[in-house]
Amino acid sequence: MLVAPAKAGPLRRADDAATVSVELERQRVAGVAEPYAAVYELALDPRQRVVVTGQIGQRFTEEGPRWSVEMWLAAKDPERSITAAWPGELVQVDPPAFGGVALCRDATGPGVTAQDPAGAWCAWAAGGIIVEFVFARTPASAARDRVAQLLPDLVTRA
Repeated sequence: MLVAPAKAGPLRRADDAATVSVELERQRVAGVAEPYAAVYELALDPRQRVVVTGQIGQRFTEEGPRWSVEMWLAAKDPERSITAAWPGELVQVDPPAFGGVALCRDATGPGVTAQDPAGAWCAWAAGGIIVEFVFARTPASAARDRVAQLLPDLVTRA
């Protein structure tokens, strides 16, 4: 089950209904039955934020959690495939206590703007759940620590 508490790890939920609405609609259009979206930010620097989306359902991880995570990361930059040479490497995230696979990659390509020069894309998947993270102003090496801090607060066992 995915939840959006007021605080997750060291971040607080941002008051950004517009971004959440856009992300939920994007997922509905893609056929996601129970879409999830939330935005979190660092209290001392709201420019350091993360848009979190997620989906529940076996179709999201039927090829295995690692495959699901890699495909989502590849989809963030359609100019490249997962097997192409990426600037930087995949950053392994220590899995949370409930397991799964989590990876981060520095954001590159057409989805990255001059206003967000040092972002990262991360994803975690396990047992029919995938959670995606789009970090602003946070490189993959730091985003992986944030993912490990956020996941226990965002994913609960129902």
